[in-house]
Amino acid sequence: MVEELSKEQVEMLKNAFDMFDKDKNGSIETTVVSTILRTLGQSFVDSELKELLTELDVDGSGELEGDEFLALTSR
Repeated sequence: MVEELSKEQVEMLKNAFDMFDKDKNGSIETTVVSTILRTLGQSFVDSELKELLTELDVDGSGELEGDEFLALTSR
């Protein structure tokens, strides 16, 4: 799905991800994802977002890596 995003969109999303990746470990807590999405002008119904995060966070770590975040935002 990330293929559907333009280079500019991917770069913008990576920059947003990096801003919230405070410890620079390549992942962000799922609890801040809704804040990032709102900042980017995207919105999801809370139940839909929770379902998507559960689907993308397959290891149940409570964090999303950069590629998982791009997959979410390209939906």
